[in-house]
Amino acid sequence: MQYKRYEARTLKEALTQVKRELGPNALILSTRSFRKDRGMLALLGRPWMEVTAAAEPMATERKEGDVQGRKDNRESMSESLPLRAKMMPRMAFAEGLTREQLLGRQTYGSYLYPVLSQLGFSEVLLDLLRRLEAQGIESDISLEMLQRIRSNSDCSENPNEQVHALKALRDMLKIQISTVDIPLLGKGKPGVMTMLGPTGVGKTTTLAKLAARFALAQGRRVALATLDTYRIAAVEQLRIYATIMGLPLEVIRDSSDLLRLFKVYSEYDLILLDTAGRSPNNDRHLQDLMEALPTDNHVHNFLLVSATTSSSEMMKIIERFSVVNLTGLIVTKVDESSLFGPVFNVLYTTELPVACITTGQKVPDDLEVAHVDHIMKRLLASSALA
Repeated sequence: MQYKRYEARTLKEALTQVKRELGPNALILSTRSFRKDRGMLALLGRPWMEVTAAAEPMATERKEGDVQGRKDNRESMSESLPLRAKMMPRMAFAEGLTREQLLGRQTYGSYLYPVLSQLGFSEVLLDLLRRLEAQGIESDISLEMLQRIRSNSDCSENPNEQVHALKALRDMLKIQISTVDIPLLGKGKPGVMTMLGPTGVGKTTTLAKLAARFALAQGRRVALATLDTYRIAAVEQLRIYATIMGLPLEVIRDSSDLLRLFKVYSEYDLILLDTAGRSPNNDRHLQDLMEALPTDNHVHNFLLVSATTSSSEMMKIIERFSVVNLTGLIVTKVDESSLFGPVFNVLYTTELPVACITTGQKVPDDLEVAHVDHIMKRLLASSALA
């Protein structure tokens, strides 16, 4: 990013300079009025305007192929970069400016929308920005999305700009938000799906929903198992689900039980493995969990996060549980949160794939396989554009 300060008699003159030098896609970082004169002259003189703006080099020459290239490289990047590196604080629109610094600037609030409007952002795009931020999406993320939608589409040239803007948003989400399938293997080696997460996040209930979805609705061969020997009630709850659905249940106490589990159910399609809730703030608990989990390459660890948790807390949970090789996320309790933005902030920032979303307590009904259309619908839940 390159950024520059401009001084002019009026805001309009300063914005004209911005557009002329940095192009129509430049973003305003701050505006302020000041007086050049001193003493009595300062009281009589007219204030000047200072505008700080930023733009990507050669932004006007970006092509859709650049965005597609990012999609093609996502898998190799996610494999080579540790989770901690992908979770570093996001830079917004200028190098060295963090989100906290940006949120303290005058452009956020009453200044932002008039400035963006004068820079050529249409009312449709500004309304989309309002709706995204109303869902709790962080300002630097929503602004970055808006600029990418504007840069990589021709909304203004389309007679139906609303439809075109939504299509551009969907195309961007398909690139930015990853999804992952449930590991159904079979044929001598079942897929093992391990449910991880803090206490109370809904691991056992979600496991039951997945079991019912695959065993009863799709006729798959599914076995249940649990590492949670700390709570008697947890084992009994899972035993009730297993009895109702006619599925086998195994209680795992040590590594020999795990070996027996994989051997006995080698012809099954899926083994759903429950674990005890672990505090992300307790190093010993996380170490115990890491030692207890099987490390075979057909074992896939899914971290459950609640939609009722703030973005910052979710990020801490993901970072702490990343001591285990995470395959992806499952988002729970979406029905208990009025905002989807905190979840989206995490998905957008960490780039961890999401497998499914739970929307209530009913087994097996309140479960959705993650899809970009479901995510987009929630982002625009209160929007007239949806």
